[in-house]
Order: sequence, then structure tokens, then C-alpha cells
Amino acid sequence: MRTATVNRVEALAEAQLGVLTRAQCLGLGMTSGAIRWMVHSSRWRRVHPGVYATHVGPLEWRARVSAAVLYCGEGAVASHRTAARLHGLVDQDPHGIEVLIPANRRVAQPSQIRLATCVDVAGRTAPSGWPSRTSVEDTVLDLAERGDADNAIAWLTKACQQRRTTTKRLAEALDKRTRHRWRELLVDALGDVGEGVESVLEYRYVRRVERPHGLPNARRQRVVISGGRRRRTDNDYEPFGVVVELDGRLGHEGEGVFRDRTRDNVATVSGKASLRFGWADVDAQPCEVAHDVAVLLRSRGWRGQLTPCGVGCRVMSRTG
Repeated sequence: MRTATVNRVEALAEAQLGVLTRAQCLGLGMTSGAIRWMVHSSRWRRVHPGVYATHVGPLEWRARVSAAVLYCGEGAVASHRTAARLHGLVDQDPHGIEVLIPANRRVAQPSQIRLATCVDVAGRTAPSGWPSRTSVEDTVLDLAERGDADNAIAWLTKACQQRRTTTKRLAEALDKRTRHRWRELLVDALGDVGEGVESVLEYRYVRRVERPHGLPNARRQRVVISGGRRRRTDNDYEPFGVVVELDGRLGHEGEGVFRDRTRDNVATVSGKASLRFGWADVDAQPCEVAHDVAVLLRSRGWRGQLTPCGVGCRVMSRTG
């Protein structure tokens, strides 16, 4: 091959994480014979039909995604958990590779690639980055649609908590979709997330404890500086000096215990009273949690009225 052709091929391969298509190679001036020779001489290897890796060793995960997107052709983008990994929303490389293609195209599906179709792939594609992938917002909405309500809220809060997107951009992306399994839930939840809710547990506290029982609105994720260190409180009832912290499923052992103790100590030293609840409390006993919070708030000046969340609310049996 001519030096100019070699340089063009190598440059494109580098940009695509060591992966090329047969069509690209021919377009850059390679001949069919030259491509066959590269494969037969073990300088390249075939990854998918018409897609080659420019080295013979194992392909790292991103290179495999690149190969999958190239194999699926024009308009194809990584999607769902594959896109989530590319955006940094998840820490582990998914086992399979998920690709979204335009609805008017058909692709023979290799066993290691999971395909989905969409009428407006271009409108859901991130403006930059290789391998091409769905935008952060559309990735979140795609994954939210797959599971239950808690799963939907978890993806919403995670993306915003990690500063990968904003509630405004998520709302705009949701507005463009004519259908979504959890549309009403997500529209409703975006307001709470915008006010600082950062997890499913925090969302449940707002929706099952605080709001339906008439408790005052706490300030979410308030930053407190103590000893030169920044710490955040989950729910800070500032006018009354009361803090409610929420423990998720994890974080009760080792370093998590130390962080919780430090946070509670900071609240106590600053003159605040602190309550702590976990999943079992908020999920199974929201009325009792509301009662406990109300008792502490009243002892510190709250004059509001605790209200029942509905028929059979257990909070009324504990008020006098």
C-alpha cells in the first residue's frame, strides 16, 4: 500500500479505538486484496462481518462497543447500559453491548449485540464522543423504562446527583417522547430531584413521610462546613434546628458507619437535634417516622398540625 493510504487507515483506526470497516478501508484507498492480506497475515482480525480490529490481541470493552456500532452501520449508536457506561453513569463494563438503530434499517444481529430500534435515533444521539451513544438524558429515560418505579427514580436521581445532567434537560427530553412507561411519575419526581432529592430513599421520605403527613418542607442536601470540611445533610429543618438523615441499603459498615457518626456529631455540636432512619423505617413505617419527626419538631417550636396520610393512617393513633 502507498504510504498516504497507510497513514489515513492508521489515523482512522486510532480514532475508532483500533477498529475499521471494510467499506472505510476501501474508501481510503485499500484494495480487497490488501484487506485479505492483513487478515490472513494475522496483522488484523475479523470482529464482525466486514469489521476488523487492527491488532490480534483481546479487544478492550470500548473497542468492542466501537466495533458493534460500526457493524450496525449508519445511524447506529450505543444505548441503554452500554451508553450509561460510556457516560460514566455506571462503573462496571456491561456484559453485553446494546445498540440503537434507525427503525427503517435491518441488521443481522450477532449474538453479543442486543439491538433496539427508534424512529428518531439522530434526535437521541449525544452531540460528541466515540463510540457514538445516546445522550445522557435519553439514556436515563431508556433505562428508567425498563424496570419498576424505584428503578426509574434511581436513574433520575443518580444522573442528577452525579452532575451528568439537569432536571431541565431531562424534562425537555421527556417532552419529546410521545410515550414513556413512567411519564407521570418522572414528571412529578423531577420537581423533588430539582430541590435536592438524590436517592430513591430520599424520594420516598418526601412522598411517604413528609408531604402526606403535613410536615414542614426540609431543605435538602444543605452544605455544612465544620473543621474546614464540607458535609451535607439529607433533610434540614433549619428554623427548628432538626436534621433527618437517611441511610440507604448500604453504608452501615466500616467507613460508612464512621461517616454517619461524624455527620451526627457535627449536627449535635452545632446545636441541632438529629434523627436517622433507614429503608425499613421509611418503607414499612412511614406514619411512625412522621410521628417521631413531628414530636422532635414540636419540642423545638413547630406549631403545625400532623395530618393523616389517608384512611387507616397509623399516625393518628399516636397523637393525642
